[in-house]
Amino acid sequence: MHKNEDSDDDLDQDFSWVLEQDRLHNPQNNFSREPIGRIQVKYIFINKNKYIDKVLCETAELSLGNVISNEQLIRMAESKKYKTPTSRYKLKDLLLFNVDLEPEHIQAYAKNDDFIAFSKPFMKVLSVVDKIIIPDSVFIFHDINSLYFIFEEVFKI
Repeated sequence: MHKNEDSDDDLDQDFSWVLEQDRLHNPQNNFSREPIGRIQVKYIFINKNKYIDKVLCETAELSLGNVISNEQLIRMAESKKYKTPTSRYKLKDLLLFNVDLEPEHIQAYAKNDDFIAFSKPFMKVLSVVDKIIIPDSVFIFHDINSLYFIFEEVFKI
């Protein structure tokens, strides 16, 4: 019988959720900040009436050190721009939501009644001309850490 490396990789991926569930059920052993590896990216398009017209979501792989280069940011923004016959959508803001709490502060965060006020420091306005270094975070926050590209509709002249 030959060992098939592809099937071994598939098997490892099939059970990755088991390992994640184990980490969630035993957080006392896993409360350390670690590299994210990938981040959710949301592209939000706001029309001329200030309504959200469209939202696109994808996952971006991060390079070593949780870095997104400015070239990558520009490519990401450019790839999602679109036009209508009378307008176009222009990048207005770039935001990062990253929960980078120290492990010893997680309980206070979870028990805080004013969740919105306590979460404000996690939202940062960024510039597309600078590279982004995303701080390590505790694994339970990896799925909510997100990068937001906000596009606003402007009329063509």
